[in-house]
Amino acid sequence: MKKMKIHTWDTVRIIAGKNRFRVETNKDGVEKRTPVEGKVLRTFPQDDKLIVEGVNIVTKHVKKQGTTPGQKVQFEKPIHISNVMLIDPTTKKPTRIRIEQGARTSRISVKTGKAI
Repeated sequence: MKKMKIHTWDTVRIIAGKNRFRVETNKDGVEKRTPVEGKVLRTFPQDDKLIVEGVNIVTKHVKKQGTTPGQKVQFEKPIHISNVMLIDPTTKKPTRIRIEQGARTSRISVKTGKAI
């Protein structure tokens, strides 16, 4: 089974794709683009994908079945792991990860050199 450097409940920043920025327009008509961050809810190592909270939300229309009414259901779809970057908990900035083998395998932040 494949190992992923990003695990469930890690905080990640979206670095590529349509969900990279959250665009807000103020009353003067000026757009403000803020980077999107979220927690990893689930990982799929076999596909190199993960689900990030509040990112890549799609709407599915569900037909009525018997007594349950038809409805619109919104949920997060997986995105590729190459489109996200882990947020270092100490500096709150995106970082790459290095794996160090020892008595115990640990993830090391490339920028700070500290264990995550």
